[in-house]
Amino acid sequence: MGEINKGVTEQMKHLEFTRDVVHSYSKGVKRVINLALNYVYDMEAEGVSGRRNVIWAGGLAESPLFYACGATPLALSELGRLGSADAMQIAENDFQMPREACSMVKVLTGEYFLRKDSTVKRILFRGNACEPINMCAELMTKYGYDFRVLDTGFASPDMTPERKQALIDNFKREVEDAAVWISGKPLDKARLREEMNRYNRSMRKVRTIMNLRREHNTYIRSLPAMFIILGSTHYFGRYDEYMEALDMIIEEMSLLAPGDYNDDSLVRLVWSGGRGMEFGVYEAIDDAGACIMGWNLLNTFETGFSEDPEKDPLDAFVEYQVGGKNSGSVEDSFRAMDVQIRKSNAVGIILYGYVGCSMGSIMFELQREHYRKRGISAMSVAGSFQVGPPTGQLVTRVKAFIEMLS
Repeated sequence: MGEINKGVTEQMKHLEFTRDVVHSYSKGVKRVINLALNYVYDMEAEGVSGRRNVIWAGGLAESPLFYACGATPLALSELGRLGSADAMQIAENDFQMPREACSMVKVLTGEYFLRKDSTVKRILFRGNACEPINMCAELMTKYGYDFRVLDTGFASPDMTPERKQALIDNFKREVEDAAVWISGKPLDKARLREEMNRYNRSMRKVRTIMNLRREHNTYIRSLPAMFIILGSTHYFGRYDEYMEALDMIIEEMSLLAPGDYNDDSLVRLVWSGGRGMEFGVYEAIDDAGACIMGWNLLNTFETGFSEDPEKDPLDAFVEYQVGGKNSGSVEDSFRAMDVQIRKSNAVGIILYGYVGCSMGSIMFELQREHYRKRGISAMSVAGSFQVGPPTGQLVTRVKAFIEMLS
């Protein structure tokens, strides 16, 4: 399974190792990793200096709104990669958050506090993502941050047409108000259409890479595959460079002969839930004889915005947000996960959440039982949102799960 990087315990080193050693043969993969490594630092510097209008955000499917308003989203998920022990201590000691509270919320609270004099000071989160995170951001308004909630919900399949329309109409007003908050100007719908089309082009390239990866399953290992997907919404703030990197990867993999970089003995898995912050988990999976071939993350790459030229761009944006993704009810997660299981021929699922997230644990139990009845094994793991190696117990459980499936 390639080189083993046993001594690395910190996320940046994992990325550098997978760039310089594990994927030394791929210029495209190295380009993506460089973008990921520099994303937060570059965007913070450009935002603080005033060269860009940079705003902390989810960095997911709402990103076209930011770009349409001349702003760049700085994804909060990347703050976890910088989350330190100091951030955790501040959250627990200064803000009196209990030790058993969600590690994501504690890290974000501590990091925003630590960076209050050096980062961009505007935050826009979606109201349906995680209420404790919204409370964390609201708390930061005491320290000079300007926080706004983009209030929306999810359209369930059994929702009445009248209720769904009310949901859509409310979200449209929220988007129009948010556009003025972001840029000081009304929403430019033509620009929004352009940005949704750019988003869709990104998704199509990522789908192409993931399809090629199923034929050459060791060419891109689990960690860079995740960053390729994560970048598909916010582009690491550098759209052209990100798209060029994807084109390089597609060209590299299209030239491979059948059977190149392919190991049929690998256990094929679907990763579902949060992004793992302890990057050693991905390395442990790869080294244990498995590969993550399906990804059920919040920023799904399987769908996109409507490109119907007759459709109002705001309607297309809002309708996708409330009903076109894989977040919402547990039934929504089943539909999205089934696509990944089918496409990747997966035999197992890893359900990843963060320590202290009670809602995540409930969702995992529902998912595990659902797939157990279908004869598909699923394992739930709880990781941390801050810098550090995975615990020995977590790695042992992951390896035992893979061995059981072998």
